[in-house]
Amino acid sequence: MSGSFIPYDSDDEGMNKELWSKYEAEVISSRGYDVGEYNCISCGMIIPIDVNYIEELPSYAVMAVDDYNRQNHTNFKFVELLKGNARVVSGVVYYITFKVEDANTGTAETFQTRVWQKIRGRNGEDRFEIQECRIKPTTT
Repeated sequence: MSGSFIPYDSDDEGMNKELWSKYEAEVISSRGYDVGEYNCISCGMIIPIDVNYIEELPSYAVMAVDDYNRQNHTNFKFVELLKGNARVVSGVVYYITFKVEDANTGTAETFQTRVWQKIRGRNGEDRFEIQECRIKPTTT
């Protein structure tokens, strides 16, 4: 994510240009995973969510870490959800931060996954795409 992905709209209540710049910097630096709460919801904004109220999130995290394990020849196991953000698009993109444990060593890690929950199909089936799964980068 680089540059301005959502233009600043001066009509957004509760959001001025300075706050918008802060929001945009958080989105860019964390790739959407670590974004604070703001007093407005503008179309396309990434906002914090309560991970306890969306029943699919644990299964998305498990599937994401399973994919990560296959690609990286590791053996991490999902432990718990830590936090989440969401962005409404054609469906919802979830930015999920969660705890895992290496099944071989017991070492804990913090992971992040971005999952696009698409609009349900004609038959009502849940459609989603794991777009990214990574160990959370350390901040310096």
